[in-house]
Amino acid sequence: RMEREQETNSNADRFHVKARQLHYPNSKITRFPVPEEKVPWNVSFSSYMPTYYSPEDGGDHVDGNPEGRTGIRGRGALSHLGPNLNLDLVVTRSNEFEIGFFRWRDSSTSVLEYLAVLNPNFKSLALPGVSEKCYKCLNRCACTVVRHRHFPSCPMQTVSEGYVDDCRNTDNAWVETTVLNIHLDRTSQVIADINNLVGCFYFRFCQVDRRSRLSSNQRVSLQKVAVLHNMKF
Repeated sequence: RMEREQETNSNADRFHVKARQLHYPNSKITRFPVPEEKVPWNVSFSSYMPTYYSPEDGGDHVDGNPEGRTGIRGRGALSHLGPNLNLDLVVTRSNEFEIGFFRWRDSSTSVLEYLAVLNPNFKSLALPGVSEKCYKCLNRCACTVVRHRHFPSCPMQTVSEGYVDDCRNTDNAWVETTVLNIHLDRTSQVIADINNLVGCFYFRFCQVDRRSRLSSNQRVSLQKVAVLHNMKF
């Protein structure tokens, strides 16, 4: 356990990596190379001349990326300058049932599942209600039912919040994500209603594991939820 905690702390102390990838996503733009020791703003880097990239020029921003240099300035592919806030909503259920003093499971091993949205191309998954792309995948009525009817009545737990090492980040625009977990009771009417949505729309329950077809950032969020429920990932 001690080795695992030390490894986690070591990874957490590293400077962002994806945000310094040479080729900026979905463009022909390349970043100004930033070696690891030159990432922090408080380290002198007199030759630093980051590439400027904003598809629609909205001016520059006085704030700098809180994690340091990225090799590119401007808005990049993000919606706006400064922090771009995201919400990763991880809705989970287990195969364990509990009524009064009795608890049982429907298989020999404990399984944790999460609610995912199947993209129209059927090649990838996303967490519900977290981004513009995800909203395009959802039927408006179904999204309203899930967000306003079910979730407000269920307890939410903040798993993490803050800066995300995203390949779209620049010196002036970056991603910050709050990860919320809602764990559903398998015996409640709420889970029955959501199961109906799974049959009618682009929803499905998937097992929580490292092979999930989510984006890399959302897999990190899923891993944090697995740790919260003491499940292997």
